[in-house]
Amino acid sequence: MDEAKRTLLQCATPESIVRLTNSALASASQDEIKDVYFREQCHENIFEFLHHVFVKHKPTDTLHLQVCVKLDASVFR
Repeated sequence: MDEAKRTLLQCATPESIVRLTNSALASASQDEIKDVYFREQCHENIFEFLHHVFVKHKPTDTLHLQVCVKLDASVFR
């Protein structure tokens, strides 16, 4: 899978990956996407993701990062 597809896959939701079984995409392609998403990329939690991005990334890698965090107002009281 090329780097552009991996970058787009990083932005996908887990639900969209699971719903691939309902798509017309070939089974082999679905398996490859699921393998990359669930085994190679970090989608478990924000801490694991940030660790992967800032610690495990090679300094020469291009970094594409978008993080959206919603905090409850009670956190700031």
